[in-house]
Amino acid sequence: ALSFTLLRKNTLRVKILNSALQEPVAARIFLDKLWVGEAADWKGSVVEGEHELRIEREGYEPATEMVRVVNAPVERTIDLVSRTAWLALRIAPVACAVTVGGRVIPVTTNALIGGLPGGVVRLRLEHPDYAAVEEVLALTNNRLLRKDYHLAPSERYLQQQRVLLLTGERQRFLDRRRKAATGLVAKFATAAGFALAGTVLNFVA
Repeated sequence: ALSFTLLRKNTLRVKILNSALQEPVAARIFLDKLWVGEAADWKGSVVEGEHELRIEREGYEPATEMVRVVNAPVERTIDLVSRTAWLALRIAPVACAVTVGGRVIPVTTNALIGGLPGGVVRLRLEHPDYAAVEEVLALTNNRLLRKDYHLAPSERYLQQQRVLLLTGERQRFLDRRRKAATGLVAKFATAAGFALAGTVLNFVA
């Protein structure tokens, strides 16, 4: 006689986080050495028992742990350790070009930069109207460094603004003089008209 053993299953849910940022990150998921998907949040039906769970993503250390699935759904959260460092920038009052560790980042006011080598890197912020900022940063793999910068206007930009201000004041002064002169001419023209009219009337009389 043939006998069959019913394999009982239950739900396994796997959440994957970037350890440095504590944010979801998609990765390849293997169960008992078999690929089962690629996601940041995976859920599947698994035969009850003990299983090897392995998570892989480029740029991160692989994570492996044993998971026991029993009579109830099981959930695991895996923190993937990054092999590189992270840098979060906030820049005011304008967007600027960023160079860090030899990489050029498009003009930005806020940036989250990953894939940076751990160690000492040079940061430079540039904008045509503001003084450049340079700083040496110490980065650590699998760590997030946050930096805030407030750019100061360059002397050339301030001089341009002073010239524009003076030019604007001069233009307003000239406009006031022109308006006053126009009013004075109109006043004299009106007075002259009345005088001429009086002369004509006297002549007729």
